[in-house]
Amino acid sequence: MYSRNNLATGPQFFRMPSDNAALGNRAAADYYLNGGLMFNGMDMKDEAGWRELRARYWGNVTLVDQSVGIILNALEESGQADNTIVVFTSDHGEMAGDHGMRGKTVMYEESVRVPLLIRVPWLKRQIRKVSGAISHIDLVPTLLELMGESKPGHLQGESRVPVLQGQSTLEGTNVIIEWNESEHVDYSHRAINLPVEEINRVAGMPWRTLVGQDGWKLNLSPVDQCELYNLGADPHELKNLFDHPKQQDRIHDMVARLRAWKKQTKDAVPLPMI
Repeated sequence: MYSRNNLATGPQFFRMPSDNAALGNRAAADYYLNGGLMFNGMDMKDEAGWRELRARYWGNVTLVDQSVGIILNALEESGQADNTIVVFTSDHGEMAGDHGMRGKTVMYEESVRVPLLIRVPWLKRQIRKVSGAISHIDLVPTLLELMGESKPGHLQGESRVPVLQGQSTLEGTNVIIEWNESEHVDYSHRAINLPVEEINRVAGMPWRTLVGQDGWKLNLSPVDQCELYNLGADPHELKNLFDHPKQQDRIHDMVARLRAWKKQTKDAVPLPMI
């Protein structure tokens, strides 16, 4: 459906993460770009292989779009469209060669930023884009309120119906992203000039990320190089500012917000001492 030669790519495509990026990410990119890995007949050491993978992925995305159209048409034909809430979203993204990686489970935007479209016919509002960010954890409380159901006391997240109604905004909203330990990491054939044991130790460790309303993103690991990105000025996450002296006050503020979230949710994963 798509030609690998005509695909749009950004500056992070087929490129190793920066030298001060997380060690686990650098190990993963080294594994894919230099490890002689073959994937469905595509050589991942070659940019053409990554472009072919990307083209096939775009074809899959288009198939999903077409399938959504079939479902929406069926709702119209059955007369149920005006009685049905429609949500279009995804549980994760796909690196597809950006930062030299394939798959997910990393905190780069290609992996964690996903679409969210909601249609609620009885709100009778014009199509609009809501500025700000929202987490999937708010989706179920929102749907429950839209359906006139109460939220169970144990359920985390909050309803965003006032935002859909135009009575509130997402201003000041922090999005928290969690990744917990993985037991399926082994980069033993490559070690980017570091001991294999060290690579595998940090690559499987948990992460906690905070994305602020202002576009700043903080990635924290108890054992790996932490990261700070300004998504407004650096949307491709090429420049890790975590160790920049002028950003220390910002980091302390964001860490405090993460610690408050940890206390509220009883999250047991340790954060680095900052």
